[in-house]
Amino acid sequence: MKKAFLTILFLFLSSTTMAAENLDVSWQVFADCAAGYVGNWKSRQADPERGPEMSAVILEIAADYEAAALKAMGGAEAAAKTIRAYIEANTDRFVTMDKAGELNRFLEECPQPYD
Repeated sequence: MKKAFLTILFLFLSSTTMAAENLDVSWQVFADCAAGYVGNWKSRQADPERGPEMSAVILEIAADYEAAALKAMGGAEAAAKTIRAYIEANTDRFVTMDKAGELNRFLEECPQPYD
């Protein structure tokens, strides 16, 4: 469990794209990454190897990406609703990717969210 936690944390922190300084990243890229982390969390809720701490970290990372999407979209309340709907509409796609063993590769390519 600790190894899995460290792997996810490493993937998050070692992204090669420093989006915090790159305002050209689309809100949809960040929203896809948020949906990817939510899909990862949703797909592995029953995993006995994943403890509550790791689940909480995964959801925190998803929230960071959601916040970055909101910032990239301008921060309006309507934008928050659009982003939330986008994440909810795309989460199952990432659950499917996780079950196929393809989600980690996608998450490795996610830019780092804004600070």
